[in-house]
Amino acid sequence: MDEVYYDSAYLFKMQALEQGSDPVRAHAATVAGLACSLHGRAEFACICHRKFREGAANQNDVRSLLAQLHADTVAGGIRWLPITRAMIERVEEMCQAASRQSFSSRNIPC
Repeated sequence: MDEVYYDSAYLFKMQALEQGSDPVRAHAATVAGLACSLHGRAEFACICHRKFREGAANQNDVRSLLAQLHADTVAGGIRWLPITRAMIERVEEMCQAASRQSFSSRNIPC
């Protein structure tokens, strides 16, 4: 399968063991590469900090998770897509016009 888009929550599930990690990792193993919007890098760091605040991770865990994300990026496993104001505005327009079924869990591969 070609490159697929993972949001920051899916990228986190690839790096950390948590509920839902197994199917995400299994799916990722079937694709040629991953892509995520550049703002996903900031979101990933915020997820790590939230896990630290909640007591689910310690500072070493956070460092390790961020180091692994960096290593995966350097190795070419994750491609970060640029984002523009126009893209955000288009997403807002699409969400305003979307039906209830547009983002059904049936459309999610994992």
